[in-house]
Amino acid sequence: MVVPGLLESLSGAQPGSRVRKSEWRSALEFIVEKMGAENLRITQLRLGTALLWSIVTCCTIYRCWDMAQLRWVLMFHHLLAAAGLDEGLLMSFSASEPFLQRLLHPGSPVTPWMPGLLPRTQTVLGACVYASFLLMAIFQLITYRVSDKDVMIFTGVFLLACTFDRGLFHSTRPSDILKFLVSTLLPGSEVNTYVLLACLYFWSGMYKLRGFFHGFVFQYQFLNFSGISWYLRNFYLTKDYLPRAEFRAFGALGTWIEMLAGIGMILTALPGYGEIFVLLAVAMHVFIFFFGMGPFRWNLMTCYMLLVSSKLCMEGKMGPMDSMEPSHPAMELAPASMAYVAFFGLVIPSIGCLDPETLGRYLGGYRMATFHFAGNEMYHALLISKAALPENQTSTGSIQRLLRQRAQEYDRVTEDLDLFTALLYSDGLDVEGALRRGCGRVEPTLDFEDFDQKYMFVPITWLNCRGPLLNTKWDESLPITDSFVELVLDALGYAEAQLPRGVALLFVAHAVPWLGGQRKRVELFDLADSKWSDRRWCEDAALPWTLLAQAASQTTNCSDAKVPLL
Repeated sequence: MVVPGLLESLSGAQPGSRVRKSEWRSALEFIVEKMGAENLRITQLRLGTALLWSIVTCCTIYRCWDMAQLRWVLMFHHLLAAAGLDEGLLMSFSASEPFLQRLLHPGSPVTPWMPGLLPRTQTVLGACVYASFLLMAIFQLITYRVSDKDVMIFTGVFLLACTFDRGLFHSTRPSDILKFLVSTLLPGSEVNTYVLLACLYFWSGMYKLRGFFHGFVFQYQFLNFSGISWYLRNFYLTKDYLPRAEFRAFGALGTWIEMLAGIGMILTALPGYGEIFVLLAVAMHVFIFFFGMGPFRWNLMTCYMLLVSSKLCMEGKMGPMDSMEPSHPAMELAPASMAYVAFFGLVIPSIGCLDPETLGRYLGGYRMATFHFAGNEMYHALLISKAALPENQTSTGSIQRLLRQRAQEYDRVTEDLDLFTALLYSDGLDVEGALRRGCGRVEPTLDFEDFDQKYMFVPITWLNCRGPLLNTKWDESLPITDSFVELVLDALGYAEAQLPRGVALLFVAHAVPWLGGQRKRVELFDLADSKWSDRRWCEDAALPWTLLAQAASQTTNCSDAKVPLL
């Protein structure tokens, strides 16, 4: 996991020593030569650790290929994610309240599933339930308790803990582990796992074909934050840091391969030609492991899950011996299994293609049906009036301390480096240009110069990495985003109903629906206004990954390119 500004945060860099936006010729140059180089040692350390982890686990927990061991592996990795010890571990180092500490500490902020009934701070009961889950899961893993009853208890206690904090639920990325673990409780467990994996590959590949992956995410996230691929940046980027056409085609080919692997696994019987598509999927995971930014643990686990489920299908799902006709895995599904697979393998991905916001609010984050690095997610940032910050210097609230510290170091929005990271996490969107176009509608009495000096730009991802770690994944659900907004308003000393105008604005770059989405919806509005206010600025912008040449041509005051850090 790459955390922007992690090294500066850990080193306690002084305000005057911080890198300035004007030192870089363009946002793309900053993303590649600053962020890529800054995180290079971390990504190489992660890769080295992952290789060691692979050697150890392949000699131990991955040696046995049966359903009982697959359950154990899924429970083990789910426990790591539930404790914040997976690829999101670095976020805990930079956060004022690490994930594990927050959930075990009564009084820390949480996002309950039922906010009308449960408090927005961790209770003693909630902390005890979460601690009970951790202890119970460790006991089950040590004593190798993987029966149906044990898995149901494991799942039930975890879901009970999640009622107090849905951030726990989304931080485990349930679509990657929990849905597969639960599928092993249904008849035909190996077939359930195999078909769900095939659906995952298909939807992940198809979802990326809209262009945001091979047009932006592949170069600036997937390859740029790799400990190996960063050294090859001159091959896949031009001197202006734009993607080369042949490498865009290579990224698109990867998405086609991913989709075809899923189709082949679903439509082709095992054994037979289906083995080719399984090997194709394995090759894709190997490429991600060595040339992508990870997540390494998840790729290794998914490879194991794929090989185990396909092996069990080949061994146990042959037709009658006299005919020697292989039966298709999907034909072996019982009605309950068919309904489960259809819901997670068809219904949820279809909703994501039609309405990603519904998926983000109710069904587990924007990537419920897709792999990592899909891109095309909603981006949120607050614009907070510096004058509205309380003057109480003795406050113990982590959010208020963070905002006050940021305000002390802050000059103006247009000099904020987070405008560059905003472009990175919104698929190339020119966020500064959007703010310039929208400020007149939201603040009609201010020109942009005054707007620029009045507010400070505060991304939700920045709050998550520096404040209480509510979620260890980038694609948090929308209720968790709403929790950060409420925490900020509390830090400012206002309830949302009493919030005056001009104190806090919200900038939103919406996800583009896969089906029919031809523009990216961008909004800027005052949190004190209603959603029907005529001061709410909305724009349907062109797809940002098609306009990267403009991002490369928008220079700052720097006349020359910055010398690479490495």
